[in-house]
Amino acid sequence: MKFGGKRRSGVEEPTPESDGDTVDLLAAASPIEAPRRRRARKFGLLAMAVVLWSAGVLATGAYLGYRAADNSAPDPQAITQVTVVVQHVDLPEVGPNDQSQAPAPDVVGLDIDTARSVFAGFGSFEVNVESRPAAGPEGVVVDQDPPPGAKLTGAVTLVLSVLSNVPDVTGATAADARKKLEDLGANVFVRQEYQPGATPGLVLATEPPVGELMPLEVVLVVAQAPAAVALADVVAVSSRCSIGTFSGNGVTYDNSLSCSSSTPGTVNEYNLADGIEQFTAVAAISDSESLGDLVRIEVLGDGVSLFDGTVAFGQSVPIDVSVAGVLRLQIRVSVVDPVIGSAQVVIGDASLIGSAQAVDSLEVRP
Repeated sequence: MKFGGKRRSGVEEPTPESDGDTVDLLAAASPIEAPRRRRARKFGLLAMAVVLWSAGVLATGAYLGYRAADNSAPDPQAITQVTVVVQHVDLPEVGPNDQSQAPAPDVVGLDIDTARSVFAGFGSFEVNVESRPAAGPEGVVVDQDPPPGAKLTGAVTLVLSVLSNVPDVTGATAADARKKLEDLGANVFVRQEYQPGATPGLVLATEPPVGELMPLEVVLVVAQAPAAVALADVVAVSSRCSIGTFSGNGVTYDNSLSCSSSTPGTVNEYNLADGIEQFTAVAAISDSESLGDLVRIEVLGDGVSLFDGTVAFGQSVPIDVSVAGVLRLQIRVSVVDPVIGSAQVVIGDASLIGSAQAVDSLEVRP
């Protein structure tokens, strides 16, 4: 390449003329402009490197951000305020020198080793062990001193159970028997039963029986006061008697039966419930009949004779028979002497007596 020149200020400025050779622009530059161009070139390369590095960082960050967003929950909302509430609670501090401030734990029902472990957690205590007969299994704590909730002192007394037998409380009042059993740690239940002749409120038996090992639960069987219902109020299976107020042997009976005797006889029948124990009544010939009349009266339970007697005019015959277990009660009235003929017989104060449950189960007239 050849250079033509123009002069400016005494310096010939070369002018490139292309002759097919490679042109080195930096070499062709003036001595003053060449260093400046070299610096510009280096700066450009450095700037390009910075731009490429920044683009790589941004791309990598975007990729990692995308991966994190893809595998995590949505971006949480910014927290602008946090409020912390602290509540002061006074807790008792229990230590070797401050045991009296701790309430005694409840160890009743635990074995002795477990009970000792519980108290050991509250500090060092002297544990004394006693024993007494009690209901239920042997070797469990049935009492403690101090009692649960009381302040602990320097010593603890634990009472362990020893096997006990059911005591004989038969004939005692229900209240006295209950207290005696509960003092031994038993849970007491009461079942009332009617027993003829027994004094209501007294213990008839225990379950389990007297002398057996006493469990945690004992049943007291207590005599129940009898309940009664007028026979005239009970719906009869079959009846040939009238119901009303009638007089016999000079006594007037309300809500009684009046039955006419005949051959082979008049029969009234009643269904009884399990638990009816007694049948009581008074038989007398009606005051409207003639002197000398004589009538036979029979009471049968399920066809078996329970009472068989005669009543004459001017007499009153009491009837008191057990009907325990009887399902069908029959009352039969018949003449003794056919020559005399029939007569009206009053069955007064006739009652069925038994447990309240049995009486309530009977079908009665409205």
